[in-house]
Amino acid sequence: MAKAKPQETAQSGPEECSFLIRNALVITGDAAGRAIPDGAVAVEGNRIVAVGPEREIFSRYRGKATIDAGGRILHPGLIEPHFHIVVTTCRGLFFEPVGGPRPKFNYADWKAALAPEDEKASARLSCLELMRQGYTMVVEPGTAFDTDAVADGIAEAGLRGSLCDPYLWDNSKLLEDNAFLGSPALFKRAPATRERATKLLGRELKRNRDANVLVRGHVGLYGEGTASDDLLLAGEQLARSNGVSFQQHLLYLPGITAAETTRLGHSPLEHLEKLGVLSERATLVHMNMQTERDHSVLERCRPTVIWCPTMSLGIGRRDLPVIPFPGLVQRGLPVAIAVDAAFDWTPADASLLAHLTAKYEGVELSSAQLLAMRTRFAARSIGMEAEIGSIEPGRRADLVLRSEATTTSAPGLNAGQAIGMLDRSGPVEMVMVDGRVVLRDGEPVTLDPGQVIAEARASARKVAARLGG
Repeated sequence: MAKAKPQETAQSGPEECSFLIRNALVITGDAAGRAIPDGAVAVEGNRIVAVGPEREIFSRYRGKATIDAGGRILHPGLIEPHFHIVVTTCRGLFFEPVGGPRPKFNYADWKAALAPEDEKASARLSCLELMRQGYTMVVEPGTAFDTDAVADGIAEAGLRGSLCDPYLWDNSKLLEDNAFLGSPALFKRAPATRERATKLLGRELKRNRDANVLVRGHVGLYGEGTASDDLLLAGEQLARSNGVSFQQHLLYLPGITAAETTRLGHSPLEHLEKLGVLSERATLVHMNMQTERDHSVLERCRPTVIWCPTMSLGIGRRDLPVIPFPGLVQRGLPVAIAVDAAFDWTPADASLLAHLTAKYEGVELSSAQLLAMRTRFAARSIGMEAEIGSIEPGRRADLVLRSEATTTSAPGLNAGQAIGMLDRSGPVEMVMVDGRVVLRDGEPVTLDPGQVIAEARASARKVAARLGG
């Protein structure tokens, strides 16, 4: 009988991957809040395939390219979950000027006057600022008239984005006397009619046909008392059937909230629950005027709440005796932080304001909680919590490498505190989105900063001139 041949065994060795990032302090941003000194991350294509101690990762993977982090901080890309990026070019315009009067037009007039090239110029400026501050995704909440122009601006920057249909409303009565949110010019350009809302609803979802597309679509209504029950039901059903988030402004201003509560006989939030449109896929923006009954609704339905500290602080303590968001975070409810609009501040300022606001309310938010509000919970707000928001195997490779070469991060004893609370861990050196480096050595790879700023300045001057300012 012939002797059986011994089985041949394949020689095992390191698996090849697109990138290896080594020698990093990896702040994973995962639910456990792990930090890995001397860590490494392996990226294949647009996905993270491994994260752990460098010795372990290097025994398993060999990178086509290797990035030596030099002991610096590597963290998940920050997510800006609610940013009206088409109005960044009016920054400072409505602040009291030196040596001159305020403009005669208002913020709503400005939005109504934007042409496609103006919206794109503002989007590019916003994205330049975002990537320099360590953000890899931005959500535009329905104030871009030419969504294709804005999508092009985000795509040119190489960032991730999500858009919804512009000004989806069918009742503008509550905003007609609000000089900040409404104007005849805006209502003329975006009539609050059922016909227009029905025609536009869901138009942006066409972007989701490609699972790998960077600029996606979601369903968003303007909210704040401007949607009929029929529009609310149609929006929620469309979002649910397409597996996307359903977003709207709610409980933003005292006067509007009081008027809606009187009309409905109960809180607008309770109304959404009774209507059946409130769930974990819902995202509610602002939520400044919450009551204790509202807190119970949030506990039951667990939508994501987006806290815009710049705007809640702007309401003032007379009308907002308690700022509820720190308490919601302490109770384990999903809360994300957003800038809303970069009028007199930047996206990165929101976390510092949230930290200080919480302390004013007698609540100490941890650095892990503040980081989660700009990563994991921000990803949840757009229905992408399984894709982005943390450094874990299987997640998209949206990564940020920060320098420690700044006095604001010294002496470097608590990296989590630096990036989670104050954004003072040093300038951003590298940004990777979907496995592609879009900022290297602190400079954008995808955009020419001088050109972006010059175009934004020219656009702002044209819009102001168009409005007679």
